[in-house]
Amino acid sequence: MTTIILECPTHPGNIGAVARSMYTMGLSDLALISPCEITEEAHTRARSASTILDKASIFKSEKECTEEFDILIGTTSRNRALHLPVYSAYAFPHHLCHTNNRTGIIFGHEKNGLSNEILNKCQAVIEIPTEGKMSLNLSHAVQVICYELQRNQQKHELDHSSVAEREQFMSWLDEYMAGTNFLLPHTSERIRTIINKSMLSKSELKLMYSLISSAAKK
Repeated sequence: MTTIILECPTHPGNIGAVARSMYTMGLSDLALISPCEITEEAHTRARSASTILDKASIFKSEKECTEEFDILIGTTSRNRALHLPVYSAYAFPHHLCHTNNRTGIIFGHEKNGLSNEILNKCQAVIEIPTEGKMSLNLSHAVQVICYELQRNQQKHELDHSSVAEREQFMSWLDEYMAGTNFLLPHTSERIRTIINKSMLSKSELKLMYSLISSAAKK
């Protein structure tokens, strides 16, 4: 199941236009993080997709939202210095979207893009290149991604670990390694990046617990 997530959208018309873009491509699950008020303008722009707005999940914080998903994919129009796999809009469905995982595709603030807090929890980034320094309107970017999802429906059966499980592992690791000189703050962030972009399954994450515990005892 794939959810379109908007981080801190500031204009109700944009939210409505996103809902319409989703509706035309057969997607219906929308999540909003700290959005502006969903006014009548949003419903006017959504047209037949008003039901998507009515059923949208609204979260007060990024943490509350992201822990609902197994896979998080960020979107960007520019090349950012990230230690994450970067896929084109054309290629990402084959690599990242699987039917039995809760996948969230996150679009950032209309002006500032995705926050670092969100990007730090993503497993990959979709890049939509544009000419010069221009960027697509939010709903247009969503339309591109939804079209590629609809065109490349995949049936892989992978059991990815969830965002909450990966964050729980990092908390355990920080606590487990407390008092050593190894797990400095920047090291912890590098490990988080490695864990995220590796797309570990639930069983592989359990193996990481066992390996670290066993090595520490020797």
